Amino acid sequence: MIIVIIGILAVVLEVVAFIWLMPLKAGSPYNLLGFLVMHGFASLCLAVFVSIALPRHLRRPAPAIITLLFGFSFFIPILGLL
Repeated sequence: MIIVIIGILAVVLEVVAFIWLMPLKAGSPYNLLGFLVMHGFASLCLAVFVSIALPRHLRRPAPAIITLLFGFSFFIPILGLL
């Protein structure tokens, strides 16, 4: 059940990050900083969600797998999970 909550939290945080970025046309750098923080939390939740969903033999070493998945989802937002 906690896995589902983490997955839903990742989606909600990503939507909040996108909404946070919308008024970027105003020229405030704090909007971009807020987006990056929210997107980072969403990417971390997504990395944990996907690492738990992996088969048992692919979960080791856990910190390296989570870091790899985080990097994919943070730096390649749309295609990172695929």
